[in-house]
Amino acid sequence: MVTVPAAGGAVIDVCGRPLEIAPDLTRRWSGVVAVALRLAEELAATIAERRTDDHPQLS
Repeated sequence: MVTVPAAGGAVIDVCGRPLEIAPDLTRRWSGVVAVALRLAEELAATIAERRTDDHPQLS
């Protein structure tokens, strides 16, 4: 989470927000790491779309 952004990449969650890791292990998160923010956003959108397709109750 430090090295990738420093090298020009992006670390975001599946909703496109900056990834936050909390000590509360009951919180679930999906991280996306990519060489660029644009690619990370595209990947996050694809993951979110697939998650909604597989689990309509999440939409």
